[in-house]
Amino acid sequence: MKLKYILFMAINLLLSPNIFTQITDQELGASVDYRNRAGLYDFSDEGAVNIKVSVWGYVSRPGKYIVPDYTTVSDLLSYSGGPNQNAVMDDMRIFRTLENGTEEMIKFTYDDIMWGEKIEVKNRIVPKLEPSDVLIVPGSPRMFFRDWFALSLQIAGILISVLNLYLIILYNY
Repeated sequence: MKLKYILFMAINLLLSPNIFTQITDQELGASVDYRNRAGLYDFSDEGAVNIKVSVWGYVSRPGKYIVPDYTTVSDLLSYSGGPNQNAVMDDMRIFRTLENGTEEMIKFTYDDIMWGEKIEVKNRIVPKLEPSDVLIVPGSPRMFFRDWFALSLQIAGILISVLNLYLIILYNY
């Protein structure tokens, strides 16, 4: 009886994913520094006029950037580490405040930026960056197979733990 109980507990611990939830990224060997996820980045050129622009949304390094005035939107996306896996590249926007105080929003797509010279579209817009522009890269979190699998393992681990507790109470009383 005790051997069966010990064997059941050992199998339960091996199958339970909850024992791995306290491991940090550094313990797994990843060098993740979350302090540099947003901030001020300086890519200025001493021989040119520099402007301040911002990048918000689903990019690797959102924040404020000091860049030369000849910087393109694709350059700015590169400086910010590029779009992440959740970015929607078909609906990027630049918010701009004009001199008279009105705000302007310019919508464009990834194809407009990367393949602009090669495609024939009548209303293609590739905006030039101006001071205080805000580039928005929209997106939404998506769950991939590995996310669903990890979630199902956690739920299975909880159910196994509850079943284990029930069996312990049942056989001990």
